[in-house]
Amino acid sequence: MAVWTIARLTFRETIRRRLLLALIGMTVLVMSLTAFGFYKLVTVGDNGNPMPVSEARLVTYPILILVGFMFSGVVALTAIMASAFSVSGDIDSGIMLAMLPRPLRRAEILLGKWLGLSLIMIAYTSATALIEVSIAQAITGFQTPHPFWLAAYMSGEGVVLVSLALLFSTRLPGLAGGIVGVVLFLMAWLGGVVGTIGQALNNSAVSQIGDISRVILPTDGLWRGGVYSLEPSTVISQGVGRGLQGNPFFAPSPPNSAYLLWVAIWVITITSLAAWSLSRRQI
Repeated sequence: MAVWTIARLTFRETIRRRLLLALIGMTVLVMSLTAFGFYKLVTVGDNGNPMPVSEARLVTYPILILVGFMFSGVVALTAIMASAFSVSGDIDSGIMLAMLPRPLRRAEILLGKWLGLSLIMIAYTSATALIEVSIAQAITGFQTPHPFWLAAYMSGEGVVLVSLALLFSTRLPGLAGGIVGVVLFLMAWLGGVVGTIGQALNNSAVSQIGDISRVILPTDGLWRGGVYSLEPSTVISQGVGRGLQGNPFFAPSPPNSAYLLWVAIWVITITSLAAWSLSRRQI
């Protein structure tokens, strides 16, 4: 009950700061622009005739991948900045000191914040992904092969970064923790790009960089799962045959079960470290 109470308070605090409202407003604007872009895409043709379904399908999925890449960055920044100020902000303002004399353990406070922020990111990311692919299907006729897996992979990115930023928040000021989190996210993505280039060049040493980065911070591995969820089967088979494994916006296969298990273990481990770090901090 204590964890759920802290989670509910964390959600209210996020609403009070208008972070979620601003995020929703910007998301609605971006969706409106992409809907208009899809509409113009299918209506512009010879003599104003609609674009053939086959052509619309081939053009729609890479656009969705680019839009998904943009939303992946938005999810990452939101998860990091919201979490990086969560614990450190309460400590600096004195709220944490006022809460601790109550029958609450520090681990319960940390887990409550993790739960509240994770649920926010899962709800936002899932709704955004499913609405966006529904807009594309309604306008262009392109049906995303695995829309719910797309939502799951994108939500997983948010949960991973919430866990990481909360760990930083127990020891670093909010701004410093946020900057470190963003830099690590970008380094993980860059490591994934280097790894795909290594695969294209058949260079095992370079490709291992991507494998290591996806283990240390699994955001890029989940992002590539999202890319795979948007690709039609024909595109995947053609891409493998043409050697597109070196393209950072192409994924020939989804993350396997072992990798998804590792992601779960990673989240549990980092969240546990965050709880331990907060319990050992002098307030």
